[in-house]
Amino acid sequence: MKNFKIALLAGDGIGPEIMAEAVKIFKLVEQRNDVSFELIPAEFGAGAYFRCGHPFPEETKAICDEADAIIKGPIGLSHEESQKIPVDMRGRKICFLIAASITLAQSRIENARITVWFGDGTTRVLALSNPETIDDWLGSGGGTPYVQSGQPQNIGKGTHAVLQEVDFGEDKDIQSVTLETLSNETMVGLLGITVMK
Repeated sequence: MKNFKIALLAGDGIGPEIMAEAVKIFKLVEQRNDVSFELIPAEFGAGAYFRCGHPFPEETKAICDEADAIIKGPIGLSHEESQKIPVDMRGRKICFLIAASITLAQSRIENARITVWFGDGTTRVLALSNPETIDDWLGSGGGTPYVQSGQPQNIGKGTHAVLQEVDFGEDKDIQSVTLETLSNETMVGLLGITVMK
């Protein structure tokens, strides 16, 4: 019989519900096949931050490192709840993974803005303008990225996000990050933030 360790990162929102259904499928596969699964739940996401002080605790990292596979549910909170999580990190650079839905008619204007707030009260702004720093996540009709800076990242068939980096030039205490859209009919999603030392 084959045995597999599976890390279960249920995440937030409907994540626990989805994970409960995934567990049922693992159990059914075990009943019908010569295989067994050691299902190991682990803290992950915004809820983990509130319960453990970090969205990806060291214990969860260790479980994932030992697992044969990792099943991850959705993560994130409502806008109001997400405001309660400070970035509260120190770093020299910050990277953003951004996906946007923008029309070509909204080119050459600031469609959205990411503001990094520092502990000393200063800020750093990343203007999101089509096509300078963002583009439409579906590309120019054919799925081809046309953004002029950053690094396009494939996120699925015919879709992409853009990785943008902001270098502070020195280590800074980062208190929070905000994203606001500035033009009509524009949707911008911040898919990930990484602080680099």
